[in-house]
Amino acid sequence: MKLTAATVLFCLTLASLYAAPPQYYVTGQVVGFTADAGSSSNYGPYVDRGIRSGAKTAVDFAVGADFLDWLSLEAGYIDFASFSSAVFVVSPDVTTARAEAVWQTYELHGYRLTPVFHFSLMDRLSFSVLGGLIHSTGKVVTRDRTAPGYESSLGINNNSYHLGIGFAYRLTGHAALEARYIHYDFGKPEHASVRVTANTTSLGLSWHF
Repeated sequence: MKLTAATVLFCLTLASLYAAPPQYYVTGQVVGFTADAGSSSNYGPYVDRGIRSGAKTAVDFAVGADFLDWLSLEAGYIDFASFSSAVFVVSPDVTTARAEAVWQTYELHGYRLTPVFHFSLMDRLSFSVLGGLIHSTGKVVTRDRTAPGYESSLGINNNSYHLGIGFAYRLTGHAALEARYIHYDFGKPEHASVRVTANTTSLGLSWHF
């Protein structure tokens, strides 16, 4: 949280050097992502070849402020579609494993604070570098189909980071089309030693008031 406060203070200090008030905007993005949850062996007596989401979708909404021609600050929320994977349960003698019975489902969400640095390429086209903090929430739910009603859950509640790049094309004086690539780090689920990450590509619209 100290880093969050420092980031906000830095952006507001830069903005205070200019008399003009910030220009506010809203943005919405349709996101495609692939997530890497490491190995389920970090959560219990399981073995696998790695937990991957495959191609999934997410949505991202944010409110932003243009403080300078080259600096914006966004506060947003991103909601990832859940994904599941079957794992192998190791037998007590650790010599055999059975499959299909146990499934782990990952549910990921995040609240982000994102400074965005803009670089003009042409009259209407700009390139951006962005990154900041994300407060990630969610859970990892384990269900055993051979034991009806059995369910265990590990929480995700971390402060971590995200980094990315983007392009924006001004359609009008108020509307812009945006494309972004962002890497998210969700930190580690409780009692786990592996980090959950996601790589995203998105396309969306921004409306500047």
